[in-house]
Amino acid sequence: MVTPPLHGLKIPSAQDDSPVSLAIAEASYQDQGMYYCCLNNMYGKVTAEFHLTAAVLERLSSFQSYEGVEEIEFMQLMFREDPLSSSYFGGTLRGAIMTEGMHFGEGMHRRAFRSRVLQGLAPAFAPGHPCVLKVHSALTYGTKSRDELLQKNYSLALQECYVQNTAREYAKLYAAEAEPLEGFGEVPEIIPIFLIHRPTNNIPYATVEEELVGEFVKYSVKDGKEVNFLRRDSEAGQKCCTFQHWVYEKTNGNLLVTDLQGVGMKLTDVGIATLAKGYKGFKGNCSFSFIEQFRALHQCNEYCDMLGLKSLRTTHQKQRKATSTKSKNLPNSSTVKKMVPKKAREHRNFISSEH
Repeated sequence: MVTPPLHGLKIPSAQDDSPVSLAIAEASYQDQGMYYCCLNNMYGKVTAEFHLTAAVLERLSSFQSYEGVEEIEFMQLMFREDPLSSSYFGGTLRGAIMTEGMHFGEGMHRRAFRSRVLQGLAPAFAPGHPCVLKVHSALTYGTKSRDELLQKNYSLALQECYVQNTAREYAKLYAAEAEPLEGFGEVPEIIPIFLIHRPTNNIPYATVEEELVGEFVKYSVKDGKEVNFLRRDSEAGQKCCTFQHWVYEKTNGNLLVTDLQGVGMKLTDVGIATLAKGYKGFKGNCSFSFIEQFRALHQCNEYCDMLGLKSLRTTHQKQRKATSTKSKNLPNSSTVKKMVPKKAREHRNFISSEH
C-alpha cells in the first residue's frame, strides 16, 4: 500500500523550483504516526509534515478493486491569448495513478475507466482524487502495424485534448461576459482534460479528467439524427444553448461548440464543429452540418436576450428569402424555350445530336 505523498516541497535551487513528492511504500496500520521530512542544501531548507492515520489507511484500503500503481507522464494544454492560435503544452509532470480493471463506459473509439491519483499531479489533482481515464483505441480505423496504431492512438488523444480545452477557453470567455450581468447567475463550466503517457502500457496515450458524480445529462444536439428539445427545460440547458449561440456569433458562424453534456453546470465530452477547411487554422471533430442544424433549430431564450445576441431565426429567414427571391428572378426552362425561335431550337438540337 502506498500512502499519499508529502507534496508541496520545492527543493531550494538556483535554477530548479519544481515540486517534489515523497511517498511511504508498503504502509500498514503499524506505521501510523506523524511523518516529518526535511530537505536541506546550500541554497536553503524546506520541510513538510504528514499525519498517517487510521482514516487515511482505511481510504487507501478501498483501492483493492484497482489493478495497482501505474506510472504516468502528465501534460496540460495551456493558452496565452487566442484559444485557436496560442495553445501549447506545459511542462511534463510525473506521477502515479491506480485504475480499475473493468471499464464503466464505452464509445466507438475509447473506453472509460475509474482511476485515483496517487502522487505527482498537484496542483491539478490532489492525492486520492477520483478521475476518469479514457483510453483511445485505433483498431477500429483498420491500421495494421504497431507504429500506425501508436501514432493513431496518440493523435486521437491529442485531438480530444485540443477540442475540449479549446471549448473550455471559449466557455471562460463566455463566463467573463455573462457572470457580471444582473440575474444571469451561474455559468456552465467545461472541465479540463489532460494528455497522459503510460510508458509501460500497450496503449500508451490516453486522457484523464475529473470524475463527475451525479445524473449525466445531454444538453445539446450533436448530429442531425437526434433532436433533444427537452434540453431547454433546465437552467443549465438554456445556458448551454446560449453559450452555443454566443460562440456562433463571436466566430461569425464558423465555429460551434456542440455535444454539451455533463452533471449540473459541469460539462465534458464536448465537440467542436467547423468548416471542412477549419477556422483560423483550427479543425474541429464535428462536421459543418452541425452548425447548419443549430442555425435552423436554435430558439433564443432569456439568457440570449441578456447578452444581446442576434436572433438566428431572423437571420435564417432573411437568407431563405434572399435565396427565394433570387430563384424567382431567374427565368424557368419553359420561358427560355419560348424565347428561342423555332429555327434556332432546331439548329441547336441538330448540333447537340451530332455530338
